[in-house]
Amino acid sequence: MVLQELKAELARELSSFKEIITIKSSNPEKLITETLNENPRVAFYLKSYQSVSTSFSPLSGIKVKFSYCNKDIPENRVYIVKNENELYDILHKSIANIEEKIGVVSENFTVDRGIDNFSAIYGLFYSNLTNISCSYLKFDFLKITSYVLDFSYRIERFKLISMKKEVEDKIKELDKKLFHPAMTNLEVAYVAHNYLAKTIEYWLIEDPNPLELSYRQSAYGALIKGKCVCQGYAEAYKKILDYKGIKCEVVSGKIKGENTYHAWNIISVNNFNHYHVDVTWDSLEKGKKRDDYFGLLDKDLMPTRMWTRPSGKICVSAIDITKVAKDRIEKSKDKYIKYGIDRKYLD
Repeated sequence: MVLQELKAELARELSSFKEIITIKSSNPEKLITETLNENPRVAFYLKSYQSVSTSFSPLSGIKVKFSYCNKDIPENRVYIVKNENELYDILHKSIANIEEKIGVVSENFTVDRGIDNFSAIYGLFYSNLTNISCSYLKFDFLKITSYVLDFSYRIERFKLISMKKEVEDKIKELDKKLFHPAMTNLEVAYVAHNYLAKTIEYWLIEDPNPLELSYRQSAYGALIKGKCVCQGYAEAYKKILDYKGIKCEVVSGKIKGENTYHAWNIISVNNFNHYHVDVTWDSLEKGKKRDDYFGLLDKDLMPTRMWTRPSGKICVSAIDITKVAKDRIEKSKDKYIKYGIDRKYLD
């Protein structure tokens, strides 16, 4: 049997958590090492191994006993991470999905340090998250390190899932209420901006209880309670645009000269151009809005803000998308109103 076939067979047996594996290689240590390094997700579950046979023979091979760990984490929750941006993407998605435990495998990147950096940057934006703990296992003979990440939340998972369902149902309701099938992505982005800016009150409670703390920085606060802070506006805007298939990222940053964090969005109304949208700062008193922070470019915000840029999202364009959105909506306004869309979200 050729080397690649031996590796593939060993990887399959390890993936099935087989305890005694016969290895038909004159150099089992090398075969095990190469197989695990080439299959990081398989290596994630390895706890230890030791030879059972005392000698190798070409016909019978050598028997090796393997023990495993982390079997409660499914393979689709084990992620291979190469750098900090990849780790951040995984953490954002895991927290959004209320994951309680995931696995991470990395060769050169120190994951626990990346988690510390993530917490420093984004900790204030995930009010329901109380902690991300990290444990790791490293074998001297492997290039990779395996990490287990445990997430702790203020509100228990059942309640969070219920809240998530409420948000999903609300977005489906808004899809029928706000958008016409003929609307372009730009029109959808503009109308969603108008709806959130006009219907949400900025949450000013100074000393919220744990539930309120979770609500006010979430899409739940924005869409169900109608009250939130900047993170809630940004999360709600992202969820609506995600549902419509429009690329939208939440951006975290600071206003220069201030210590408080701020959140807004970067949207991609086509595959090439990206724009800043700050619904919070366009939301005036209830029922009123402005367009000052819809469709801005990097050059518009750089003098006053600092932010963590989502991968590849550089906002440069010669197009005034606010004007384009308004012009397109104006041309079709009668049709949209006849369809049942409230005029106040079109203007």
